[in-house]
Order: sequence, then C-alpha cells, then structure tokens
Amino acid sequence: MTIASSGLHSDGLGNTMLVTQGLSGYSLVANKKILFRLFVDLTGSESVSVVAIITHRAWGLKIRKVIAVPCHQVIVERTGPNGPSVGVIFSGAVFPVPSPPFRCEVQFAVVGLGPLPRLFMISDLQFRMPGRLRLLIHNLVGTAPWGTNIQPDFSWLINMFHSLERFSAMLPVSDGLKFGLTHDDAGLCFLYGENIEAWPQTCPSGVGPPCPQADIVKLNLAEAKQINSGGTIERVDATVSWRPFDPLFPAANGEGVGGAAFFLDVPPGTGLAAVVGGVRGGRDHTAGIMAQEVGHLFGLEPPESPHFDGGGHSKDDVLSDPFAFDFYLLKPYAPPPTQALGDVMSGGWGQGRDLVLYNAFDWEFLRNRLAALWAPSTRMGSARRPSAKQRTVLASSLRTRFDDEASVDVRRPQTSLAHDRGNVWQWTCAGFQAVRATRTKRGKSGLGASAEGFLECLADLGVDEVHAPIGGRPLSVVISPEGRRSLHSSEFYAFEFAEPEPRKPRRR
Repeated sequence: MTIASSGLHSDGLGNTMLVTQGLSGYSLVANKKILFRLFVDLTGSESVSVVAIITHRAWGLKIRKVIAVPCHQVIVERTGPNGPSVGVIFSGAVFPVPSPPFRCEVQFAVVGLGPLPRLFMISDLQFRMPGRLRLLIHNLVGTAPWGTNIQPDFSWLINMFHSLERFSAMLPVSDGLKFGLTHDDAGLCFLYGENIEAWPQTCPSGVGPPCPQADIVKLNLAEAKQINSGGTIERVDATVSWRPFDPLFPAANGEGVGGAAFFLDVPPGTGLAAVVGGVRGGRDHTAGIMAQEVGHLFGLEPPESPHFDGGGHSKDDVLSDPFAFDFYLLKPYAPPPTQALGDVMSGGWGQGRDLVLYNAFDWEFLRNRLAALWAPSTRMGSARRPSAKQRTVLASSLRTRFDDEASVDVRRPQTSLAHDRGNVWQWTCAGFQAVRATRTKRGKSGLGASAEGFLECLADLGVDEVHAPIGGRPLSVVISPEGRRSLHSSEFYAFEFAEPEPRKPRRR
C-alpha cells in the first residue's frame, strides 16, 4: 500500500484510513503536521490508545521509532463522515525527510477496542520536499486622502501574527513560524521592516503627488532589495505591505477589504503583495488576502491549472471535501449553512481566515516554487544520489530526533518507571502516571495492571522501546487536539493610485 497524497485509503488488511495534511489530493510534504484517522467500530469503547510503529529504510539502514498516544491525545469521532474513527496528529518531526531517499512504513495498533489490538498498515508512505517562504512585512501608514490619520497599534501586530499562523498552516512548507529571515528550521519566516507611507508627500520620481504606481512599488520594495543585495544569509522571498481597513472611510459601509499583487509570477524577492485586511462583517480577511496575493507573486493561478478562470484566478469558489482538516484550529472544517470552504485563489477568499485553503493543484504548484527557495545545504534530503556525508547526516538526524522525548524500555521498564514507595505506575489517558497504590495493586515491580497489560501488548507487537508521556510530560511530536480550540474587492485603498473596482458577486 503506497500513500503519497492526502485522502481516504484502504490497506491490505481491509481497513479504511484517512491520511491528510489538509485537503484531499494534496501531495504529502515532509516535515509538516499530518493527521491519521483510523476508521474503527467504537461501540462500547471508552478509552482508546494508539501505537504507531514507524520504520525508515534507506541504503540498507533500518531506523524504527515507536510512539504511544494515550486517549487524551487521540481524536475520537463517533459520527460521519469522519467517524466512527480515532485519529492522531503528528508534528513534521516524525516524518522529516522526503522520499527518496527514505522509504517509510507505518503500522498502527489501536488498543482498547477489545482483547486484541486493531492493526492498520501503510507499507510505503511517501513525502515530497517541503517549501519555505521568507516575508518582509511593512505597515502602511499616513494620512489618507479622505482625512484619516492611519497609524499602527498593538491590534495590528496581533492580527498579522494570527494571519501568519493561518498562512503557515495553508502552505506546503515545513512546520514552524519564526521571526527573522535566517532560520532553516521553520517553513515560514518573517521580519518587520520600516513603516511605509501609503500616501507620500514626496515622490521618488519628482512627479506628483499623487505618486505613480512605479514609485509606490519602488518605495515598498526598497528594503527587500537592500537586504537581498547585502551579501548576508538574510533573504526576502516576498514583501507584504498591509494595514487594516479604515472604518471611518466616507462610504455607507466604510472601506472594503482587498489586495493587489505587483506582479504576477515574478522572480523571488522582487514581488509585492499589498493587503488591506482586518475583521469585517465578522470575518477576518487578512490571511486570505495575503495568501491570494502572495500566491500571485509565485505564479498562481497558472493557465495549465484545471481551475484557471482565464485571468489569473481560480474559477471555483468552493472546495468540496468532507474530510478536509484544519491544522490551525485542529478540527475538521465544518462550515455553517451559509458558508463553504473557499478556494483562496478565487472569490472564495471572502469566506474568511478559518474557511480558506489552496486547491490541490495550487498546493503542488506552490510546493515546487517554494521548495526551490531552500539553500542547497538544506536540501540534502531531496538529493537522488546523496553523498556518503549526506547519508550519515540524514541517518543520524533520524536516529537522534527523538532523543529529547521520554521513552520506556519495554523489557526493563523500571529504568524509566522507577519504583516509588506508596505509588504504582499505570497506563492512563495521560500516559504513564504514578498513582497512589492500594494494597491489592501494590507489587514489587512498581507497575499496576494497566501498565503491565499495555507493556505486554507492546511486547507482543515486537516493540523494544516506546516513546510515551511519562509523569505528565507529554511528547512534543504528538499534537494534542486540545492544543487550540481568510483578490477581489471594492473600495480599498492600499496606495494612493488604487481605484475601487465593481464588487463581484460571491457564490455561496
């Protein structure tokens, strides 16, 4: 059974599972969060754990890691279309390298459904090279032609940060959002540049004001150009200049939201995305507008796309996938009756921050463009014929990646689960926990019945060592479902030369 893209799959054991990084059809990318949903009969099951046995193979090497997920970190769905099922979310650290060079096998054991675990098997789980993106962000300030003095405050910072978190989840890039342009361990990096006068009183060319478009674009790209020509490891891939919409704009409904890209499919570092966002009509639009305009800079929507509308956008407003999963809010997408999951490269961006994604074609198109932005030294995982040194580095990285995670030697559990007088170790919904022992449960091993039974189950599965939460210390590679419980528009003025366009009707 080979799985290389998000969607429903069946294994050779007659089981059905969902493997996804957001939307069915997405090519799987390495080092990014992933959900495994295992469809099982949950009748009479109150406490279910999941064991994942992950084996990486390459160049004759075999590296195996076993992760035990207790019930508090298992996603349980009891109704369709996502249930009945149990699911686990792993961070990108569990699958950090693309295929080739490594072949990845995953076996799941669902424990707690009956006397024997329910087994699921993926013989070949394939990942592609992830992308990366480095943004330089400018706040747009100044006195607008209609009289409002627009200046940033703390709410701008909060809105942009949440929008970047959402944008990171939407992109085919590695896990991680970091401040600064030099991080190789984050897929989305950003830096704030100087504030930009949206309506400058002096134009670089000496013409105006109002300044011509070429002058405004030059002003907004000047800092990125300086960084990229500085000869340092800092690099800007795209510039985003933004502000929230102005509610004091002299129109019946205030100013609209929207954006513009300067220009379509430009060399990395030379493009500008202008965004007027914020929360309007109960929906936060900053992330969606930013995603569309940055997408334009990297070539979306290309003519070869089946979604191409003839004008650089997607013709399909709605993405229909009952199994779509939100990796920002960590739950299935569930649009209310008046909304739908929107294609961000279409008018669907208007659905707001929490109901937009790229379509599957655009995901892979962007992945190719953004993967090329990694420096050669960080792309060794994608090399078809890696050198001996690269092989050593990759193998060592996989072997040591879990060194900071708690683990238990299945054959000698006392090395990690030390005997504590008056307490006994149990396997609980929070993992291995030391609880007060009763006379009937106290034993010389210091293990209670649930811990002994769980370890015996692991031994029967051929497991020698397991990574699991111990004493309240969770595993960082397992994402808890309780961890966290979007263009076209009119009457927005990112710059002085922007003119309102007729609002296009939005399909629901």
